[in-house]
Amino acid sequence: MVAIAGSVFYVLYRPNRPSFTLASLRIHRLNLTTTADSSSSHLSTLFNLTISSKNPNSHLSFSYYPFVVSCVSSNSDVFIGNGTLPAFVSNSKNETTFRGVVVTTSIDLDAETVNNLRPDLKKNGILLKVQMDTKVTVKMGGLKSKKVGIRVSCDGVKGVLPKGKSPSLANVSGAKCKVDLRLKIWRWTF
Repeated sequence: MVAIAGSVFYVLYRPNRPSFTLASLRIHRLNLTTTADSSSSHLSTLFNLTISSKNPNSHLSFSYYPFVVSCVSSNSDVFIGNGTLPAFVSNSKNETTFRGVVVTTSIDLDAETVNNLRPDLKKNGILLKVQMDTKVTVKMGGLKSKKVGIRVSCDGVKGVLPKGKSPSLANVSGAKCKVDLRLKIWRWTF
């Protein structure tokens, strides 16, 4: 019976995943400073993002809880910065855009992390990955699902280090964002 009901639901409503797009990323600051004796290093970053969310469904709406946005280097998985997006509702056939999302950090790094990050910075460019974690509920008519965790990962961002005081614009033309479910069972998240 459940299989038949699921098949009828799919045929009638044709549900699709929401899609996300990283429209732009500006790098205002990406500074790695090391003391003269190389005993400590400090990373200071400031990014500005524009992100779009699109709901392609005709009969489903998505209610997103606040997002935690984090940025890591693609090659070495070094944490570069974090920020937040507010909660929002994406009604059917809707597109929502957030401009001016700030991702920032100011942290001390260990020697191994610096050794992993330094080669990327010497190339005057760095491959970045933007990850967004949240919970979402799906609503169809009078039915509402339970909260489900999702992760949006945008890979293929080529950041360029800023010159002087003007920010640099990262190349996001090759960025592809995918949406994955994040299921938590006891202490483990899949």
